[in-house]
Amino acid sequence: MTVVTRFAPSPTGLLHLGHAYSAMLAHDAARNATGGAGGRFLLRIEDIDTGRCREEFVAAIEADLGWLGLEWERPVRRQSEHMADYRAALDRLQAMGLLYPCFLSRKELDAALSAPHFRAMQGPEGPAVVDADRLLPEVERQARLAAGEPYALRLRMAAALERAGPLTWTDETHGVQAADPAAFGDVVLARKDTPTSYHLSVTVDDALQGVSLVVRGEDLFQATHVHRLLQALLDDRIDLITTDHAPHTLEEKQKPYFQSMSGAPMVQHTLNCMLEFHHQGKISLEKIAEKMCHSPARLYRMYKRGYIREGYYADLTLVDLNQSWTVAKDNILYKCGWSPLEGTTFHNKVLKTFVNGNLVYDEGNFAEDTFGMAIEVGA
Repeated sequence: MTVVTRFAPSPTGLLHLGHAYSAMLAHDAARNATGGAGGRFLLRIEDIDTGRCREEFVAAIEADLGWLGLEWERPVRRQSEHMADYRAALDRLQAMGLLYPCFLSRKELDAALSAPHFRAMQGPEGPAVVDADRLLPEVERQARLAAGEPYALRLRMAAALERAGPLTWTDETHGVQAADPAAFGDVVLARKDTPTSYHLSVTVDDALQGVSLVVRGEDLFQATHVHRLLQALLDDRIDLITTDHAPHTLEEKQKPYFQSMSGAPMVQHTLNCMLEFHHQGKISLEKIAEKMCHSPARLYRMYKRGYIREGYYADLTLVDLNQSWTVAKDNILYKCGWSPLEGTTFHNKVLKTFVNGNLVYDEGNFAEDTFGMAIEVGA
């Protein structure tokens, strides 16, 4: 495995000797990896704190690292340019039921946690906040949410630990560590005006960039407990579920291009297959939407596609989750006219499909006079 290291400073000031030492360790660990064959050293700018980060400090960081003789891959990832990645991670955690809005300020929380009847556990970042949403009556929470008041999104730690199970990581100095993120309580992962936090963004970035060895100071050792938990919660092995549109049999492949049926024998039934897995308890509806809609749109940068959001194109499918039917030649809709699923009975059925807000399929009938449009590539 290729060793990938990173140096990830925040441009809120000039580098100090500790930064230089950490950067050189990470750089040399990559350079000397794999028996001298070398790995990859990355520079990442962690600039989510827009109020304190400055461009002049970014330039100074790169100049100082160059003066030290360090070389890194380009382009450099800047967190402020990738808020959509952190929003997507939050959406996944939200779909798992692991996030909740906390409207209480730090001062209000401190007052609540210091009450005589309340015993708060001290964590690495101060009093460990647990189930902070329940410190307010439900009616007040809903009223504040409706009023658009600012809030922090917290990870419900107990539920997250139950989902992830026991976790460990290996520290090159201290050996194998049993993750104990419970000491942090319900950590803040985002705020209403900033869709990320240090804990979330560093975990997402390390995964996206394939970082395999993290060099960090002892002051961040405890934070690794939280990062290991977030890794486990967000560590999906499959990025997306899609279908192709190529002819599959040898006979079909040997025909001239315009005579070859591009019917794609799984396009019609892929959603049915995934919903069948849902019936079997193998995948949630939220995960199906994520892997078949959100992830393709995000990874291929499809402009205003893949989500049900105001201002987006209305690409929707209406299904009956409890209607049974059997695949047969008379209900195969694609042009090649055959399917490896003939004889298979599904316990869900697609009823209607909308593309760009237009009804194009309605229980076996197509709107032949309705056409699609080119997919735009956006940010």
